[in-house]
Amino acid sequence: VNLLPSVEFRYKYVKVRADGRLEWELESGGDRHFRGGHHHRIEDVFNVRQPPVE
Repeated sequence: VNLLPSVEFRYKYVKVRADGRLEWELESGGDRHFRGGHHHRIEDVFNVRQPPVE
C-alpha cells in the first residue's frame, strides 16, 4: 500500500471539506468516514482512522 505524503493527505482532506460534499465522521468512530457518495474513496486510499496532523 502506497501512502501519499501527509501534505497530499491534508490537501485532499481540506479539499473534500471545502467541496462540502464529503465530511469526515471520525468522531462517530464508525466505519463510514464520510457523509455522501464517495465515502470509500479516500478511506480506502489512505487506509487510516486518524485525522491529518496539523
